[in-house]
Amino acid sequence: QELWKSDGTESGTVMVKQFLSLSYSGVNVGKLKDVNGTLFFVAPDDIHGEELWKSDGTETGTVMVKDINPGTDSSRIDELTNVNGTAYFRADDGIHSYELWKSDGTESGTMMVKDINGSGESSPRYFTPIDGTVFFSADDGVAGHELWKSDGTETGTELVLDIKPGSSSSGPKDLIIFNGEIFFSAYESYCRELWKSDGTASGTVPVEDSFMPPDLCEPEELTNVNGVLYFRGDKYDFELCLVSWACMPGKIFHY
Repeated sequence: QELWKSDGTESGTVMVKQFLSLSYSGVNVGKLKDVNGTLFFVAPDDIHGEELWKSDGTETGTVMVKDINPGTDSSRIDELTNVNGTAYFRADDGIHSYELWKSDGTESGTMMVKDINGSGESSPRYFTPIDGTVFFSADDGVAGHELWKSDGTETGTELVLDIKPGSSSSGPKDLIIFNGEIFFSAYESYCRELWKSDGTASGTVPVEDSFMPPDLCEPEELTNVNGVLYFRGDKYDFELCLVSWACMPGKIFHY
C-alpha cells in the first residue's frame, strides 16, 4: 500500500509517494484525515516505524511530521481527529505509552497534551470535537475509563465525571454531538445507558434511567439524522432483574 490521489480520471490517478524501498514489503499507509486542507496520515519509511505524516498532494510536500517513537518502533497512532485545524490523536512515544497528542503539522508543534495515566496508558478513544473542545474516553489509572475533555492544554485536559465511582469503568463509547451536547452510552450500574453531557460534571446525566420503564439498555451506533437521534438498543425484563439479578451486562432479556 502506498499513498495515491485521484481527480476522477485515469490520467489523474497517480501515486503521491512511495514510502519504502522495493526491497521492503508490507507498507501500511492509513488513518487518513483531512485537517483543514492538509492530509494527515500514518506511514513507515526505511528508517522509521509507522509515524505521523502530512501531504499537500505532491511528493515533495509529503513529509513525516515527527518521529514520535524514535527509531524503527512505531508510535501506534490512532483516532486522528480534526479539532479546529489541529490534529488530535493518541500515540505511544515509547515512554508514556498510549496518551493524548496533538499536532499543528510542525515537528515542534507536535506534542503530548497530557500524561493522563502516569502509571500506564490512558488509551484515549472515541474522540469527538465540539466548539474547540475534544471529548473522549480515557483511563487515568484511578477512575477507570471515564468521560474526559481537553482544550489542548495540560491544565484544560480533565475528567468530566466519574460516572461509575471508583476504579471500575463506565466505558463511555459511541460519542456523538446532538443538540449542542455530547451524547454517549456508559455503564453506571448493571446496564449500559444513554447519557448526555454539556462538559460539566453536573450537566453529565443519563437521558433516562434504564432500570425504570421503558427499560432501555445497550444503546449503540448513535446517529444524528436531521435532528433525530437514532440508535439500536435492548429492553431488560425489569421484574426478572429485580428477582434474580439476571440483568448483568451481556444477558439481555426481551419482552
